[in-house]
Amino acid sequence: MFSCDQLSHPFLNDPGTAQSQRLLPGQLPAEMPIDGRQISDLLNYIAGFSPQVNFYDQNLNLSHWQPFFTGLPFSLSKMADYDVDGVNAGLASCTQLFIDNPSVEGLQLIFLYIWYSGIFPINQWSSLLQNTGLDLEQTLQTLIKDRLPDSIKSFISWMNTAVHCFCIQPMDLSALLVNSAWGLTTTDLTAYDATFSCTTRSRRSQMLALQTAISGLAADFIDVIGLVTSGASDEVNEDLVGLLQSGGQANTPPHLAVLYSFLTQFQNVQGDLNNLTGDHLNFFYQNVLQLSPAGVVPELNETNALGPAPGV
Repeated sequence: MFSCDQLSHPFLNDPGTAQSQRLLPGQLPAEMPIDGRQISDLLNYIAGFSPQVNFYDQNLNLSHWQPFFTGLPFSLSKMADYDVDGVNAGLASCTQLFIDNPSVEGLQLIFLYIWYSGIFPINQWSSLLQNTGLDLEQTLQTLIKDRLPDSIKSFISWMNTAVHCFCIQPMDLSALLVNSAWGLTTTDLTAYDATFSCTTRSRRSQMLALQTAISGLAADFIDVIGLVTSGASDEVNEDLVGLLQSGGQANTPPHLAVLYSFLTQFQNVQGDLNNLTGDHLNFFYQNVLQLSPAGVVPELNETNALGPAPGV
């Protein structure tokens, strides 16, 4: 007969939870900064505001300040600010509109959206990062070569198929030939799916089948964009000085040198400001609630508290 005395206590093999993991991250002051902007956010703000500031040359011709705020740090900051969630939401909206009412115009819109929101930015960023010597350059090239060759060829094939079957306007994709990472040839740009029948089924079902195929491809390009944007943010926020000197380019224009120096000093003030969250929390606990911090306690999990079972 089976005896319950032979059962092991469930906590005997439970490692427990470390003290550092028992506090939810959202309850830490560092998770609630007063000013959570990073260098990339500030550069984007400055570049976005610059067209609103008038500039007059020596002949009093009116222009603006945007040309003053260009260069690799600003380009990377713009990449880091790319709204991936917004792109996904826009694609979902276009797709739903097409499903509700399939049309040639709707199919054209989906192709254009995937191109300009997914493929075109990747190709543009690849050209921008070329010969910069940044880790992000190699990362993007590797992502294109490893993840996107089949996706881009399928996209081109489906686009040419849509041109052949539904007479949508073809897009000029010749810019992809310049970037060797895509691995495309002129033949690839004219390929289409010969197995796709333009006549055997209803026009509606044909367009829906084609839409399903290309919508699945969009996720491949958007996923790569998400990886690149996070890498661009790290390049700017973690090593701005190294970024300015990449490839031996240490000749930063004076106005940008002053700006970058100001932003570096601003981070010190910003850090002091963000420390107020923790100071306020400590004041509330200790001065308002009159709670004193407990002393240091060694690690203790449930197994230690219960002790070993008899006979173990």
